[in-house]
Amino acid sequence: LGWSIYKSHRVLKLLMGFQGVGWPTPISVFHTLINVPVNVFIYGKYSPDTWLSNLPVLSIFCSLMFIIGTYVYVSKPDKYNLKVSLLSIFIVGSVVISFGGMTTLSLLVPFIYLVVAVGTGYMLSQWYRVFPRNPIAQGAGILAIVAVISLTALYQTRQYFVAWSHNSTTQRIFNI
Repeated sequence: LGWSIYKSHRVLKLLMGFQGVGWPTPISVFHTLINVPVNVFIYGKYSPDTWLSNLPVLSIFCSLMFIIGTYVYVSKPDKYNLKVSLLSIFIVGSVVISFGGMTTLSLLVPFIYLVVAVGTGYMLSQWYRVFPRNPIAQGAGILAIVAVISLTALYQTRQYFVAWSHNSTTQRIFNI
């Protein structure tokens, strides 16, 4: 692979998901790089062929759990290798996305949800720390986490399978 990249820079462009004729301008790369966290947390780019309207990738619950999960990774000194790995994945993934090729935010979504899962687990462990011996309170905590995760999963499922597929703009694009 290294030899192939050395011999032909076209292979590097294909590996980065960029199939355009020329390289993107530095300003467009910087603009797209800045928009990666904005598209994940605040609002998404308008792309009716892949996403519904201008909705962000994460819901409010997932955004909060991502923040808490990030706090957990930053505050735990014994997880240094994992912190470096996740940070490098986010940085390299964001840079690859910023080149504007075929690579989209889908590259980062599994790792984002890994941090969301860590945040959710941390919240549950904090709940158990407050109520270490009360089975009713522990059951209520589990029930609350399961209910919120179920509602979030239902929201995301309805957003993708119902709202996106029945959107008039999406139907128009896929009728062509």
